Amino acid sequence: MTNNAEFDLFIERAHELLQAGYAALTAKDWEMNKEPEISGELTAEIRKLVDDAKRRKPWMRYWTPINDEPEDEQDKPKEKRRLGNNRVRPDIKLKFAGGRETLYFRFEAKRLKDTGDYRDLLSEDGLDRFLRSAYARKDLAGGLIGYVQTETCQIHSARVANALSNDPTNRYKTAKNGKWQKVNWKNGPEHSFRTSHTRGNKGEDILIFFTFLQFR
Repeated sequence: MTNNAEFDLFIERAHELLQAGYAALTAKDWEMNKEPEISGELTAEIRKLVDDAKRRKPWMRYWTPINDEPEDEQDKPKEKRRLGNNRVRPDIKLKFAGGRETLYFRFEAKRLKDTGDYRDLLSEDGLDRFLRSAYARKDLAGGLIGYVQTETCQIHSARVANALSNDPTNRYKTAKNGKWQKVNWKNGPEHSFRTSHTRGNKGEDILIFFTFLQFR
């Protein structure tokens, strides 16, 4: 997708669906649950919305939420592909089939139940999955979600922002003009932030949207 306005709308609507799923849950009821359980319920609530012709907005009919689906690697030679249970699985994937091409927005989620758990968002099983193209190899953007079960979204987001800004070896491959900034959605999550990172030998950039959802 090369049209910036269309791309921005695609990203915003993906986050509007995420917020709709979150709003359908009673957050405090999930303060002790693990990430797969919360991700599954968020996906189910989004599915209920997009399948309900009376409740959904007209554009929502073209979206499909998918939970924990393995990522195929058909663009790689057989000997380099992950196969079967070795394939990586984004926690939530939103599929849009209402344009000239089918688009996906992938979210990886982490449970933030302790003060140091923010590091999981930046780990090899978090941000690094996007940076090494295990996720979203052909996508221009991806998302990381923190399920906040201790302290506040503001505290955890500040920790992630600090880790990204204090990165002398550029471990996180933050792009020159891709530093942490707040995102103000019209109907999306309250605590969302955007960064840009360089990945791959070609030096391609990917936008990463960090979202923090309170579950306590």
